[in-house]
Amino acid sequence: MNKKHCLLFSFNSKYTQSNIAIHYMDSYCKKYNKECDFDTFELSINWPFQDALAKVYHKVKDILAISCYIWNIERTIELIRSLKLIRPDLIIILGGYEVSFDSLTYLEQGLCDYVVSGEGEVIFSNLIGAICKNEDVSKIKGLSYQSKSGKYLKNIGQEAIADLDSIPSPFQNNPEILDKTFTYYESTRGCVYKCHFCLSALDKGSRFFSEDRFVKDMQAILSSPSIKQVKFVDRTFNLGYKRTNFIFEYLMTHGLGRNFHFEIACELLHHTTLELLKKAPAGLFQFEIGVQSIHDHILKANGRSCDFPKLERNLDFLLKYTDVHVHLDLVVGLSEQTPQDFKESFNWTFHKKADHFQIETLKVLKGSLSRQYGARDEMIHQNDPPYNLLQNKHFSFIELEKTQRMASVLEVFYNRDHFRLIIFELAKEFETPIDFIEGLTIFFETKHAGFTGVNLKTAYMIFFDFLESINASKYLYDLLTIDYLYHFQSGGQTPFKKTSNTVLRPKYQQIASKLQMQKKGFIEEFENVVVYNGIESNSFYFGGRNEPSLKAVDISGVEYRYL
Repeated sequence: MNKKHCLLFSFNSKYTQSNIAIHYMDSYCKKYNKECDFDTFELSINWPFQDALAKVYHKVKDILAISCYIWNIERTIELIRSLKLIRPDLIIILGGYEVSFDSLTYLEQGLCDYVVSGEGEVIFSNLIGAICKNEDVSKIKGLSYQSKSGKYLKNIGQEAIADLDSIPSPFQNNPEILDKTFTYYESTRGCVYKCHFCLSALDKGSRFFSEDRFVKDMQAILSSPSIKQVKFVDRTFNLGYKRTNFIFEYLMTHGLGRNFHFEIACELLHHTTLELLKKAPAGLFQFEIGVQSIHDHILKANGRSCDFPKLERNLDFLLKYTDVHVHLDLVVGLSEQTPQDFKESFNWTFHKKADHFQIETLKVLKGSLSRQYGARDEMIHQNDPPYNLLQNKHFSFIELEKTQRMASVLEVFYNRDHFRLIIFELAKEFETPIDFIEGLTIFFETKHAGFTGVNLKTAYMIFFDFLESINASKYLYDLLTIDYLYHFQSGGQTPFKKTSNTVLRPKYQQIASKLQMQKKGFIEEFENVVVYNGIESNSFYFGGRNEPSLKAVDISGVEYRYL
C-alpha cells in the first residue's frame, strides 16, 4: 500500500510568525503515524492569493490539514473553494478555535471532509490512522464528519492529554521554526480562570510541561541565532511561583540578547518573583497584563476573579523597581460596564504610565460564555470575524466606535515611545486623561484620513498643530522639539517650527573639541530651562553615532552664533 501524504498548512497574520499548532501536529504524527508522510507549510494572509493557491496546490498530495483562527478563516475559505475546483479528490481537514464550535457548518457547506475540535494531537493522529487504513471514523472523539447515511455528526470531545511531555517537541531540529526571528512557545495548556470573553474559560484547569521539557525546548530555541523574540502563549504564565521563578532565572542566565513575552496575572506575582525581576536587564522581559476593568463588580459579572488591590501594588512595583516592559490591556463593552466605568478604568490605566496601553473592543467569540450570555446584555455583534461587539444595553455603536478611534490614537502616539514624555505632560492641561485623548482624536481626524500609515514625521506635525489649537504653553513646544531631535539625527532640523536655536557648525566644532564631543553631533539652546527625561538644562547636546544621544551641556561664556 502506498503511503499517503498530509500537508499541514496555515495562513499567519504576519510573515515573521509561525503557527505552533501545526508543528505540534507534525511532530506528534511523525512519531505515531508511520503510515503517512507529513510536511508543514505556512504563508502570510497578505501573500498574493493566486501565488498562495499555486504553492499549496504543488505541495499537497492526498490530505490537506488547515489550522483556522479568526485572523485567517476568510482567506482559508477562499483557498479551499478554489482548491475544491481543481483538486476535488483532496481530503481536507480543518482544526482550530475558529471551526471547533460550529464544525457542522463547514461540513454542510462542503468546505471540508472532517473537523477536529479541541486539543488536536490525539484526534488528528487517530483520524490520519483511520484514513490511511480505510477504517471507520465514527468512534474518534472530538471529530465532526459525514456518516455513511449522509448525516453530519459531531462526536463527544476527546479528553485532554494529561502528560504533556508525551507530546514530541516541535522545536528539535526544526528549521521552519528556528530560522525565523520570532516563535511562540507554550509551557502550559489550559486556564484556571473562567473569563466569559475568553475561550480558555472552557478548559478544565491548567496542565504543565515539566521543567526538564522546558529546558530542552529552550536549549533548541536559544541555539538559533535567528530567533530574537519568544512569545509564551500560556493564558496565565505565572501559576505557581517556584516554577515561574525557575523559568525566569533560566532565561536571565541563558536568554540574554533576546526578548520574552508573557501573559501575566499581576495579582499572582509572588514577592520572591518581584525581587528576582529587579535583576532582569532591560529588554529581556515583556509582560502583558490584562487589567480589563478596575471595577470588581464588572470583573465578577464577566467571570473574572481578581484581588485588585494586590494587582495594583504588584504593578506599581514592576513599574517603579524593574526594567520589565509592561503592556496594559482594557476591554470596552464588558457585561455590566457603562461608559463612565470605562472612563474611570482608562484614567487609572493612563496614570500608571505603562510602556504600552491597549484598548480592545469586546470580541464575542464563537463558543465563548460572552456569546452564550449575550442576550442578557442585549448584545449585537459582528457575525463574521473578528466578531466585535457593535452595541449592548450600555454602549451604543457610536460610543464603541469612538473608543476604537481613541485606541488607534494611542497606537499612533502613546505606544510608539517617541511622544511618551510630552503626552503625560500635556495630559495635565486637561481635566482627565480621557478628555485629552478624546480631544486629540477629534483633532487628528481633521488632519489625517484614517489611523494607519501615519509616519512619525507626520505624527509630530499633527501633534504640533494640536498644541497650537489649544494654545499650549511654550514649555510643551520645547518638549516636543527635544523629543523630535532626540529621536531623529536631523542636525537640528524639524518638520515644524522649533523653539530652539542650533549652534552654528564652526562654533560647534570648537565647543565639541573643548568638551570632547563628536563633531557629527549638534547643540540646541532654549530660552528657558527644560526638563526632559530627568535631564535639566537650557542647552542640550544631541550626539552622533555610538554615544549617548542626549545630554545637558554648559556653554555659558562661550561666544557663538545661531543658524
